[in-house]
Amino acid sequence: MAKACAADITGLPTIPLRPNEPPAQGKKAQPVPVLEFADVGHCVVVPSGRIPAALFKFEGVRPPAQISLQISALQTATLATAVTLLDSRHQPLRRYGFDNFSRRGTSFTLDLFINPNDVDATYLLLSPDAAWVGKEDTGVRAGTNTYSSAGPVYFAYNVGYEEKISRQLTDAGSLQIEIRSLPASP
Repeated sequence: MAKACAADITGLPTIPLRPNEPPAQGKKAQPVPVLEFADVGHCVVVPSGRIPAALFKFEGVRPPAQISLQISALQTATLATAVTLLDSRHQPLRRYGFDNFSRRGTSFTLDLFINPNDVDATYLLLSPDAAWVGKEDTGVRAGTNTYSSAGPVYFAYNVGYEEKISRQLTDAGSLQIEIRSLPASP
């Protein structure tokens, strides 16, 4: 059964987004959950047409705070998302396109901050970045292999390689969102 498309972002279901709890003394931090955009995104009507979007609502987030997003570059495709910080009336405060993300190995990351003057920051909206969806992301993977012998004569042989990797930028993929509360400025 197909889901109905929301008339605007105010009709999107919200997903609670809370700060990550620091681990108890001597315990390891819980890993940040991996979200599939297809599982959290819903259809919404925007002036350019229908798009998938995920609307997260801050719960227990007090400025200052840091929001870290990480998009996993899958074998053949990568989610090209835009991130918009919204106020309580669903009005944009700031937008970050996919070009604001930094490549870190096989991931793309973005850190944004909710500052003390962002007291009305209430929602985080994720949607495909139309300027990037359909383009190709090309990177290079490199490494070395070392071969050695064990016997009366020791030798080592190193072989280096580079490989071009191309991935399609799409409106689907996986991501992680982590929120950390920051200490207030004195």
